[in-house]
Amino acid sequence: MADSLTEAVALVKSSLRGVDFEMVLPPRDSVPGIFADMTELVQIWINLLQNACDALKIENTPNPAIHVECRVEKISSKDQTSHTTREILVSVTDNGPGVPKDLHEKIFRPNFTTKKKGLSFGLGLGLTIVRRIVDSYGGRIRLESVPGHTVFTIIIPTINNHGKN
Repeated sequence: MADSLTEAVALVKSSLRGVDFEMVLPPRDSVPGIFADMTELVQIWINLLQNACDALKIENTPNPAIHVECRVEKISSKDQTSHTTREILVSVTDNGPGVPKDLHEKIFRPNFTTKKKGLSFGLGLGLTIVRRIVDSYGGRIRLESVPGHTVFTIIIPTINNHGKN
């Protein structure tokens, strides 16, 4: 996971100029394996990072900041098996204008874009691609957003519980 995040950050480095950027990664040996393609993971992170950068720049956010965090969470089953599974969560947080509540589902639709002010070229496919990839891994996307604090969290099951929801 760390390699895909590091590669994505390197690829969007020019967009991160002028942004207070921080990335928190767990120790490599503490992250369980997942069934995932490195290129697809990099695509997820590039789309989320680029969208955050664009949102910060379009609105001229003062003191723009992006925080990326990867963590592993244990989840106990809700049935009588007392089975514990683990998921990898990667959150991309920015202090930009936010995503209005009425757009939370629309932004994942093909050809929907919020990039209007000529700053960036948006086909409206980035988050559609993110959702398709995450879904193919049996994962989920969580979006929390208010002006000044937007968090996209990608949740991917580990090898032990891939595809079991």
